[in-house]
Amino acid sequence: MASKLNLTDTVIGDSLSLPLVFKDESGEPIDISGRTFWFTLKLNPQVPDDQADAQAVVIAPVDANSQNGEVFIGYTAEQTENLNATSYNYDVQMATPIPGGEQEVKTIVYGRIRFVQQITRSRLN
Repeated sequence: MASKLNLTDTVIGDSLSLPLVFKDESGEPIDISGRTFWFTLKLNPQVPDDQADAQAVVIAPVDANSQNGEVFIGYTAEQTENLNATSYNYDVQMATPIPGGEQEVKTIVYGRIRFVQQITRSRLN
């Protein structure tokens, strides 16, 4: 079942990283190696994904973090600099490979995130 979570305000032009941690009912980490995650932002949730205001995709690598149920998904500063100062709908979906070449897709978290106008517009090199 998906959890609703409204995220804290984020400044336009800043990086945004969302840490996700997966554990089973007994608190043991779930190995998420090879699973695909989508983090999608939309003003209008009805538009197709190819018209999303922003979308990040990450495949959890085979490493210690993934084996401990940990993955980070997010956006670079460049990906947020063209967003508007407003609230967006978002969700994070996870796809798990299943036999037969199919994938089981589940929304794991959804809610709203507000982007606020940036003040400093220069970039460090």
